[in-house]
Amino acid sequence: MKYTLLQLKKTKLPLTVDETFDFKEELNGFEDILDSGIANVKETLEQHGDIYLVKAHINISLTLESCISLKKVPYVVDTDAQFEYISSAEQSENSDAIVIENGTIDTREALLTEILCNKPMTVYLDGEEFEDDIEEDDDDKINPAFSSLADLLK
Repeated sequence: MKYTLLQLKKTKLPLTVDETFDFKEELNGFEDILDSGIANVKETLEQHGDIYLVKAHINISLTLESCISLKKVPYVVDTDAQFEYISSAEQSENSDAIVIENGTIDTREALLTEILCNKPMTVYLDGEEFEDDIEEDDDDKINPAFSSLADLLK
């Protein structure tokens, strides 16, 4: 959602907005994300002095790729997030606040970052297990190419 500072001065805060976002284009570049649904976001914007605080509840369905079989795995990101926005870069030097650019608070990038941070690194379907094809051999067999070196170790 985008909020201009001029608009916010005329609006009674806190302001609550229900919005939907389509992040398909942004999420397309991640190889383990096969598809994404529409993100449902409920944002509440508050002002505390020079700081604008955005509290958001994010719900989005993703289709991820199984790390074992490469099959589709449905996954839902359902999380709460909080972002601080400030008007001056000098104020942000010692905080994680996002600097307001061009007089507009744009929460889209922060929401996308939150979705990616809450996506698991690996997923797999129920019942899938990783099977190691290599059998371990406990015998102390010596590779024939190194057989002449075996006597050096004795």
